[in-house]
Amino acid sequence: MNEKKSSEDKSNVVVKLNEQIKELTKMLEERERQLSEALKTIKKIINTDPLTGIYNRKAFEKLLKKEISFAKRHNLPLSAAMIDIDHFKNINKKYGHEEGDKILKNFAKTLLKSIRQEDILARYTGDQFALIYPNTQVEFALLACDRIRQKIEKKKFRNVNLKITASFGITQLLNEDDSKTIIKRASEALYTAKRKGGNLCKIK
Repeated sequence: MNEKKSSEDKSNVVVKLNEQIKELTKMLEERERQLSEALKTIKKIINTDPLTGIYNRKAFEKLLKKEISFAKRHNLPLSAAMIDIDHFKNINKKYGHEEGDKILKNFAKTLLKSIRQEDILARYTGDQFALIYPNTQVEFALLACDRIRQKIEKKKFRNVNLKITASFGITQLLNEDDSKTIIKRASEALYTAKRKGGNLCKIK
């Protein structure tokens, strides 16, 4: 009788332990899920420009290195563009930084709606933006940028009576390029467009 009771007690202990293990497993899985979500949120904050909600410069530079490596490894074309809002200092001076920030947000939204899903857009610095066109020859990147330029030229920005335009500098990845040289060349093309009066797309 005692042996039977002892066996039942052991069985009950095992059942309780199994239940506790199941409960602990559920708790651990929930904690892992919460941790994973928290890490995703942190990563997004680190990589996102707080004003416009698109990639920041740090994230862009990492992604550009990755895209360059992929393009070279698979012998694919890649184009990059630097974009600048024309006379943005005058806009800030006339309407104030609050309206200037609204224009930057609206400008970024317009750019984002005008690119493909695989293209990569970032706020590079101030009123300057950067674009990566994976698997794209420079001639097609030029056409894409010019369509965006025309869209911005026609767009009406609230509370601003000035005409908002943008300049684009575009270049294609060369065999000897790294992330710094391709951005440098795109920036030089951009400055050429600015020197010629802005509202232009230039290739280098």
